[in-house]
Amino acid sequence: MIIDLDEIINAVEFVSASHVFDNEAYINRKSGDIIYIGDLIDEPAPSDLNEAGKYLQIPTKRALDLGKRLALEFTALNMPDKSGYILSVFSRSGAYERFKTLLDNRGQTDNWYAYENNKIKVAVIDWCKANSINYT
Repeated sequence: MIIDLDEIINAVEFVSASHVFDNEAYINRKSGDIIYIGDLIDEPAPSDLNEAGKYLQIPTKRALDLGKRLALEFTALNMPDKSGYILSVFSRSGAYERFKTLLDNRGQTDNWYAYENNKIKVAVIDWCKANSINYT
């Protein structure tokens, strides 16, 4: 089984985007199909979803350590004068909104998304290797 890496990345985005809805995604280890489960998905979950070893749950960005740490890392590299501020921002709710406002104000939004996309790709590749998932 070989799975398109972009499809896995899209599934990571799907499960990570859920703030209001409960989203999950799984890879069928035999077919390579990605199964999406969520409040806005019309199809029911497969009846064999809990069958041991048949499916592998797609991780969230947080599970891949791509949340607060990544924002702090980016800030240290690109806006070191704001590292202390961002560290304090992430100790309160609404952190990403404030972080994105800072990115906009500093003209760093495009750089952030390029940085984040690269880090997501690297983390998903590492996750695939760790779980014996072949990808293209």
